[in-house]
Parts: sequence; C-alpha cells; structure tokens
Amino acid sequence: MEKEYPFIEVLSDGRRNWYEGARCMFFVYSRDNGNFILKGYRREVEKYLKENYTHYFYYNSMWSNGTSRGNWHFWKNNVSIFEPSNSKRRKREKYTVIKHAKSTEFYFGKHEVELKFKRLPKRWIPEFNKL
Repeated sequence: MEKEYPFIEVLSDGRRNWYEGARCMFFVYSRDNGNFILKGYRREVEKYLKENYTHYFYYNSMWSNGTSRGNWHFWKNNVSIFEPSNSKRRKREKYTVIKHAKSTEFYFGKHEVELKFKRLPKRWIPEFNKL
C-alpha cells in the first residue's frame, strides 16, 4: 500500500553554490506535523525546515544524472544517525542513533543515549523524545 505524503516545493533564492546548491528531496518524519516531503535546493530546504519545524528527523536525498545519494539527519546537532555499514572492517548491522554531550565524546564512545534499529521507523516514535 503506497502512502502519499504532503509535498512542499521550496523556492530558490537564486544564489548559486556548489555544496549547498544540490537539488534534493527531504523525507521528513516530524513529531508534531507528521510525515511530509520538501523539494528544492539544499540550502533553501534546510533553512525552510529549521525555521518552520522542530522535533524531526529526515533523509536528505540528493540527485545527479539520474542517481541519488543521501544521508540521515536529526533536528538536534548533538544527535547522529548512522546507516548499517557494508564494510567488512567496520560492520554495523543496525541503524544507530546516538546522542552525545560534546563532539569530542562522540569519538571516544561516551554516549548519553544510544538506540539501535533494524530499520529506521517511518514516523516519529516516543523513544526519540529521549534525544
């Protein structure tokens, strides 16, 4: 069963940028506003999202020449979301969501909260309120 999510097109501000000017789609899973999709250029979409919403996580899907790449983000800067690794050297079998107090503590394995998922949920869950 396919779901249709509200779709918001974010207009460009006209400023070119190599890094923040990538055409992208943000698949947003919000606590208060449900799920929705933002489409536009990365800088403008991130700005729109931060100015208008709180308590969300999203997948940033960037497109070029018919292929996509992307990554997961959380609305707080001290929370990181990692996808399972395919590398034989650093095998991570589950999605890992980590809350760290300081950026240096992240690298030394000191985490306030660590959640592991076989698959990331397609909605906001109560466990994310701990983050």
